[in-house]
Amino acid sequence: MSDGEETTDIGRSGPSTPRWRDAKSRLHEASRMIRRRIPRSGHLMTAKKFWLQTLPSKDCDIVILFPADAPESTVSYLRTRLAQLPDIAINTRAVTVTKVTSKPETCLAFQITTTYSQFLQGLEDLKIPKPLREDLGGGLKEFSFSELNNYKKITEEDKFVTSSERQAVLNHLINSIRNKNILIL
Repeated sequence: MSDGEETTDIGRSGPSTPRWRDAKSRLHEASRMIRRRIPRSGHLMTAKKFWLQTLPSKDCDIVILFPADAPESTVSYLRTRLAQLPDIAINTRAVTVTKVTSKPETCLAFQITTTYSQFLQGLEDLKIPKPLREDLGGGLKEFSFSELNNYKKITEEDKFVTSSERQAVLNHLINSIRNKNILIL
């Protein structure tokens, strides 16, 4: 073998293999091409070192992000109103948002979820159709608590309610606080 050739080990993968370097190079080229062809798209690209270091939250179905200049009284007011919803879990986090044209800003974000039973109640309120068991004829039917055992995969919490349904239910719950005249002391 000459000095310029590299050996490849089929069973090995990682940053030192030629396949890894080739994939990294192609990703870099694709990113550069998108930035050239779609002006102002550079802010949509997230640095690899940023997303590799983030820790996802398992208890988060939606995120409410406040602007950096949002008054603390507004944030605490909304948190108080959200906390009045039944079985809701709210995590507050500081998030750094970096814009191309300005310096990084620290914003507050609410990560929100609720219990499985609240998701089921929301499915009923929103009249979302869910698949029936095959022995009952299959097909879709609007979800109803009174017929709880008639639905497919009802015991599998992570499979029965999809991510988009979770978001729709939480959005419905959050919008419902606008309709209630709750006196907060």
